[in-house]
Parts: sequence; structure tokens; C-alpha cells
Amino acid sequence: MLAKKIIELIEQKHGRKIRYPKDCEALAGDISEKTRQTISSSTIKRLMGFVKGTKEVRTYTLDIIATFLEYSCYEHLLGELDYHHPEKPPITKEVIIKNLGKGQKVKLKLGGKESILFSCSGKDELEVLQSKSPSINIGDKIKLDKVLLNYPLYVKQIVRNNEEIEGCIVSKISGVTSIILL
Repeated sequence: MLAKKIIELIEQKHGRKIRYPKDCEALAGDISEKTRQTISSSTIKRLMGFVKGTKEVRTYTLDIIATFLEYSCYEHLLGELDYHHPEKPPITKEVIIKNLGKGQKVKLKLGGKESILFSCSGKDELEVLQSKSPSINIGDKIKLDKVLLNYPLYVKQIVRNNEEIEGCIVSKISGVTSIILL
């Protein structure tokens, strides 16, 4: 299922809410017409969460969605959703990392069965205590600015086994589905 924010953008562009599986047929037609690329209503139903499907969505399909929303590709769409410079403040729950106290724990639920539990170990450094995410491992030290509900998780930096590796975007499709301060 796509992140709630992306679904909102799709509905806004489409001009109506997608409340029922049947609404996906009209949306698929609209997307195909505006992008000149074919996308089936069953694919739209999976992306909107009406039908269970594969966990991984093809990049090609995500790029069609991005094109419909007038972005060059899905990665560009995600970059624009980055909350550093939003057009208007999103109405979501958030955790600002610099406001966490040392030792404060936060549990994030992501799409599917993915989850991450981390503890604040410094200014903006977090230590991963538990992880059910393929991108983040237990023991990783990660840096990020904030966590927003229904947005992807933007990890700026990962230190794994004392080696710095490039940051990543976690849960690109469904976004963070739950934030629990412990």
C-alpha cells in the first residue's frame, strides 16, 4: 500500500477520493490517459490497499504514479515529500530527534511486518535495538532529523560495524504507520 500522503496527492490530482475498489478503475483510466502509460485497475487496487499483493512494487509502476503526479520519477517524488521544505506543514504526528532525551526509546512500525526500535544515544544519533527491516540492522547507529507518520523514513547516515555507509529511504511505499514513544 502507498503512503497516506501519496494517496492524498493522487486523490487530489484525480479530483476525487478513492473509497472503494471500483474507484480504482476510473483512477487507472485517468492515470493511463494522462501519462500515456498503461496501469491496470488491479495494480491500483493493490497500491491503494484494497487487495493484498506482492510486498515489492516494480519501480516502473511507481514511476508511472510519479509521472501522474507530475514528477520525473518516484525517487524525485519522495525527495519532494521530504519534510525539510514542505509547501504547507503536514497534519501528522512527528518525532523531532534533537528533542529526544538520551536513552529515550522510539518504536516505529513500517509497512507490512517491518518495525524498528531505537534509543537516542546523543544529539541526533540513534542506536538500533531491534529491527525487522532489510535496510537497518540491530546495532546500527543512524542519523535522521525527524520521523513523520505516513511518510517514508529518511535516514541521513548509517554507521554499521564502525563503517559509515550511505543513508537510505526506508518504507518508501507505505511510510511510517505507527510511532510509539517508550
